[in-house]
Amino acid sequence: MEFTIKSGSPEKQRSACVVVGVFDNRKPSLSAELIDRASGGYVSEIIRRGDMEGKLGSTLLLHNVRGTLADRVLLVGLGKERDFREREFRTATRAAVRLLNETGSYEAVVYLTEEKVKRREVAWRVEHAGKVAMAKGIPTRTIASVICVSEAPEVRITVYSEFATSPAIADRVPISAAVGTSS
Repeated sequence: MEFTIKSGSPEKQRSACVVVGVFDNRKPSLSAELIDRASGGYVSEIIRRGDMEGKLGSTLLLHNVRGTLADRVLLVGLGKERDFREREFRTATRAAVRLLNETGSYEAVVYLTEEKVKRREVAWRVEHAGKVAMAKGIPTRTIASVICVSEAPEVRITVYSEFATSPAIADRVPISAAVGTSS
C-alpha cells in the first residue's frame, strides 16, 4: 500500500474515488462544498433529499459526478461537528476504507484528514488515517494506493503490503515518523 500526502482541490483530483465528509444535520465539509460547487449543486441536492444526513460512519457512493475528474465521490458521515474527536475520526475513516474495498477502487484521494479533530494536529490525522487503512480486520487487497490530502507539505510515504498484514510491524513504524513530525 502506498500513501502519498499532497495538497489540491478535491474536484481536480484524477482518481478512482475522492472521499469527502458530511457532518450531522446535513452540513457538508469544505471539501464536500468544493465538489458541490463544481457539480452545480449535486451534492447539496443529495443531502437535501436526505440520502446523506451525516450520521457517523454512514457512507454514500456517487458515480460520475459532473465537474469532477474522479470516477466516484464517496460521502462519509462524520457525526456532530462539535464532537468530532479521535474516535469519530477513526470511525469515519474505517467506514471509508471498508467501502472503498467493496468498490474495487485501487486508489482514493481521502480528504477526511482535512477535518479538524479536537486537540490533534494534521500529523496525527494523517498517521491515524494510515493506521486505520492498515488495521487488522479491514481487507486491504483492493486498495493499491490511498492518497491523503492535507495542509502538510508534500511528502511521499510508501508502506509495502507486508506492513498492511502485520499490525505489530505497522505499530513500530509510525507514519508521522516518516513525515518527520510527532504525534
